[in-house]
Amino acid sequence: MRKSGSPIAFWQVLFCDDIRNEVGGKVSYMGVYKGVMRVEEAFPVTLPKFAIAVSYRQRHGEEKPVTLQIFLPGDADDKPSIEGEISGEDAEMADMPDGMIDPKKPRLTVMETGLILAPFQLAQPGMIKVRALCDGQIVHIGALCIAGANNKATGSPVA
Repeated sequence: MRKSGSPIAFWQVLFCDDIRNEVGGKVSYMGVYKGVMRVEEAFPVTLPKFAIAVSYRQRHGEEKPVTLQIFLPGDADDKPSIEGEISGEDAEMADMPDGMIDPKKPRLTVMETGLILAPFQLAQPGMIKVRALCDGQIVHIGALCIAGANNKATGSPVA
């Protein structure tokens, strides 16, 4: 059982071909990958576009800066190819209209960010891994297996 004062944090990551902001506050994720991306060409391969969407929910008022790390196949465990900080000040925040919040339930702050990489080069098969450094802890939030056409997927899509 969770104590009422303990922080809550939820992570979600999507790997896709494109992220589109739509009318009415909607976001469309085009070409979402389900754990494995199969590449039909020989490595290295350049994709016209690749996107990673990260969503982070934290108890309102307890937000901490988060450093996202993206590891591409072949990266050393301590050298991400992409690294950057998101915080409540610069991430897109989902706002609830007045009167829609139940005061008896914990309020969550939602921070969302989308990385669009165009063009995107993959040097070799392997895993794309997304990690977050938050409050001194490393959180494994998602992974995508990159498999060549002539070989089976290697690695596990588990973060």
